[in-house]
Amino acid sequence: MTRSRGKSSHTLKGWSPKSAYWFYAMAILVGLAFICWKVWELRTERLSRQWPTVSGKLLQSTVTETPGRDSHYRADVSYSYVVDGKSVLSHQISLWSKNLGGDYDSRGVVSTHPTGSTVDVFYEPGNPGNAVLVPGANEAEDKLFIGWGATCFAISILGAVRLYWRHRRGR
Repeated sequence: MTRSRGKSSHTLKGWSPKSAYWFYAMAILVGLAFICWKVWELRTERLSRQWPTVSGKLLQSTVTETPGRDSHYRADVSYSYVVDGKSVLSHQISLWSKNLGGDYDSRGVVSTHPTGSTVDVFYEPGNPGNAVLVPGANEAEDKLFIGWGATCFAISILGAVRLYWRHRRGR
């Protein structure tokens, strides 16, 4: 703590107290936003396990490589199904990854769901166009983001409280 002409000049690595409070406030909001977003997403994805099912037909089931520096594979699927007499076409594999791109097992899904096969389609009641072949949540990823948000929130709260007390003692 340094004093300059009787005034407190507490800083957070060169920041004024006001700037530091704004930083902490924004970090608290970002942490809360991540927590709320991922808790809502986790809840929504888990509900898909309880959705009604119908039989559908896989029209396309292939693995595509996305070339480039960050090359990865994705599953490209198309399937049709009928709900309440209406034919629906979808390409979504799960709620947490539309095409299982990136690190997910796109090859495994395509090998167990070949073109022309019959599949169980889980569709959202009241919105039959929202359907998946793999219901449920990506629990690990959602919980990781919830933990990240909680960590950001907690560290920001502690930093703001510490800054408040340091600033208050300096008066």
